Amino acid sequence: MNKALHSPIQELMIRKLGEVCERFSTARHKDKILMKLLKEALIPEVHVLLRQNGMGSPPFDPFKISCIKHAQIRVIYLPKEEIGADGSIETCENGFIIKIDKNLRDRSNQVYRLRTTIAHELMHTFFYDLLKPIPIKIGSRPPQKKEFWMEEELCGYLTREFLVPIFSLNELILKKADLLFPSIPNMEFLKSIFVISSDVIAYRMIKDVSLWNAIFIKFVRGGQIYKAKTRLKYKSNKIFDLLRLPDYVPLKTSDIWLNKLSNLCMSASRDKEVKDTVNFKGVQLTMESKIETKNPVSIITIISEAKNGN
Repeated sequence: MNKALHSPIQELMIRKLGEVCERFSTARHKDKILMKLLKEALIPEVHVLLRQNGMGSPPFDPFKISCIKHAQIRVIYLPKEEIGADGSIETCENGFIIKIDKNLRDRSNQVYRLRTTIAHELMHTFFYDLLKPIPIKIGSRPPQKKEFWMEEELCGYLTREFLVPIFSLNELILKKADLLFPSIPNMEFLKSIFVISSDVIAYRMIKDVSLWNAIFIKFVRGGQIYKAKTRLKYKSNKIFDLLRLPDYVPLKTSDIWLNKLSNLCMSASRDKEVKDTVNFKGVQLTMESKIETKNPVSIITIISEAKNGN
């Protein structure tokens, strides 16, 4: 890796991991291994950024970050068609300009998305040399398609670490141990504490830190159908591997599990989660659904193994 031209993600790996990059240079799953190590290496730097800006307890507000090292941070709002996405980051004379879709600021139901977008753009600053008067993107060549998505994966992970840092999550769980049990009430509690979306909480608890042995699905209504926007599975549950997660709220089928899921979603309300159970391959699963938002209508569902087998 050291003799060739480096993409930004390769350069960041070299700077943060050093000789470890060479050690795994011929490994079969090199990229996966190095990405895991890079995430672990950058977590302390995210925590330093939070604490340097007076954030030791939730909620963790990306708007409080006005500078990173010598680089000033300025946020401006523009029509989405001018940005091409929810947000983007550009260098300027004394730091960075973060451009945000103005609809995220103007619509009260977009506060979670706004916070996540700004935090995500802040995480892209890890790919810049911040000691220069004008920050310079690291690396000696542009990223290839795969490397671009590796950058996005890293920034997504660090965004969730910023918004729901592991030190804060651990402190909460020490005080309230039942948060380790996956449920819609626990998800709503965590959302209220960290002021962030159910998607981020689910990614954090199921994927990033593997504290919830659960499946999470968010269905969003478009026209007459509910499409699965987010589908997550706990990676170490073999029963979950056998469950087929639908792209849409399923219609009536011969599959008992999918029928149960359909009935549950269709009976969901805003007031309280509805519950059901299903026996799948001899394992009793608990299913919960609730309407999360009204515009657009979204339904969240959490599936987990029943407590004490019932």
